[in-house]
Amino acid sequence: MTDQLVKAVPLIGNVDGFPNSVYLFLDPFGDDPNGDYQDEGASNPQTAAGDDVIGERIPPNDDGPYQGLDYFVVIRTDSDISNGDDFIVQVRPLVNNNVVEWPMRFLPDESQPTTHALSADANNGVPMDVPFYHEVNGVFRQDFSFEAIDSNVFQAASQTDTVFSDLTLINDTIETEDSKAMVGININDQGSPHKTISKISFEILSPLVAGPNVPSATVADFNPFSPTPNSGFALYRDNDSAGIQGVYDPADTFVPLSPTGSKAVQSGDKIIVDITFSPGVAVPDDDNGPNKGPDFFIVVRTSNHISFRDQFSLSINENGLTFESGPSTGNAQINTHLVTTNVPVFATDTTGFFGASFDRNDGPEDVIGLNFLTATRLNPSSSNESLVSLVVQLNKVGNSAFTNSDIAPLSNSPASGIALYLDNGSVNGRFDPNDAIIPLAGVPFYTGQNEVFLRTASPVPLPPRDAFVPGTDFGPDIFIVLRTSGSISQDSVFTVGVRNIRYQSSLSNLRFTTGPIDGGDVNESPFLEIVTPVLGNTSNGIFFCAVGRFRS
Repeated sequence: MTDQLVKAVPLIGNVDGFPNSVYLFLDPFGDDPNGDYQDEGASNPQTAAGDDVIGERIPPNDDGPYQGLDYFVVIRTDSDISNGDDFIVQVRPLVNNNVVEWPMRFLPDESQPTTHALSADANNGVPMDVPFYHEVNGVFRQDFSFEAIDSNVFQAASQTDTVFSDLTLINDTIETEDSKAMVGININDQGSPHKTISKISFEILSPLVAGPNVPSATVADFNPFSPTPNSGFALYRDNDSAGIQGVYDPADTFVPLSPTGSKAVQSGDKIIVDITFSPGVAVPDDDNGPNKGPDFFIVVRTSNHISFRDQFSLSINENGLTFESGPSTGNAQINTHLVTTNVPVFATDTTGFFGASFDRNDGPEDVIGLNFLTATRLNPSSSNESLVSLVVQLNKVGNSAFTNSDIAPLSNSPASGIALYLDNGSVNGRFDPNDAIIPLAGVPFYTGQNEVFLRTASPVPLPPRDAFVPGTDFGPDIFIVLRTSGSISQDSVFTVGVRNIRYQSSLSNLRFTTGPIDGGDVNESPFLEIVTPVLGNTSNGIFFCAVGRFRS
């Protein structure tokens, strides 16, 4: 039989002038004779379930089932306790202002009184039997205890100054082969004793897809564990000296993990994740100055296996952090918003390893290829999204001579300096003369110093997936194509970027930039200099030959 909780009403605090005191009134209504904290329905007249006896009945002896300890005082800390807090538990008499409170009080058992017979002389001529409840069989019974005991010192060894925060947004999205901070962890050990994180445990939750009845996201949709930033599940430390304090950004540092001790296991519609660290990860001493705000971030990184519209969220319990001294207690369980995978898009620098060189009035030449995969788990064989617009960036490299005028004038025609072409598959995944220009809603225009906005005349359906069969869709589906003007020179060096790819239902976070592109194919005219002859002599050191001049 397991130990049972005694029903009690506590009074906590400065009770009767005694600070830090706790009074437990056991079974104050006499409705819990079984000691199971359930109301057995005691009433007057007494029912079979209740006994209407206030308090807990004391065992009759110390034999058999009553041998040894009969009751246990149990404490449970709450979320306000801090690392290093210490205390003792005392059961003893309390003395304050000449008042004594005894550690335990008893009530007489009305079912076992001692009866005293009063003579007629003592009761106005009428004899009477009087029950005395502080005596049992004529022996006086104490109604309080003198016993006293102090426990050893308890110290909070579990880190509790931990605050989890949801870093995702409503309708949040993630890209293929991309990382996202899901949860922020604001933590400190108050300087002593120092704490180190040995493990983080959480779950990736994913809704089931109707039809195939499979989880929307699986273990394969995230990179495997790795001791590098490419790990599918990782912890990052906020960089106190660079980037934005308390915000996940590229300056934050990857915390090395133990791949052999970490695991991600699929269990129905959730992935159970444990990230382990050896040695443990030290936590800040306080939450001040550079330590203000989240100190760590739980980050996920998707693989190239994840599909369009796959969804997942992250859930971490209050005790999701484990320290070398034991589990921690956070502020609350956190369930992030649902994150949806955007259209997987893979950008390719089609200028090649050595980049591209243009001549004057050159092109059309492709510089970026975009490969889209819009298949979903529900509709794996049909197009599920269309391209609406994108932004092309022209970036001058260093102090080169490049200007925007080195690109041919913008227009809604094949002569445009920047255009979009759709691969027709005659030469699959490569730009060729048979590829068709995508009509635009208007003339492309500069939205900033070097950014060109292109909007399609109508949404362009994107293919569901690559088919590794000749003559079918494979590789880039859309090409960004350039034409140069007559002003580009050999000293013009620039790169081309793409961003803000907008679909009918979402906006991609992809940013991609090519390697250097130049006007290296420009055939510059020879430079001739006409000079006035100067008579040379031994004093000025100038001598002439038939093709020029030189100084000795």
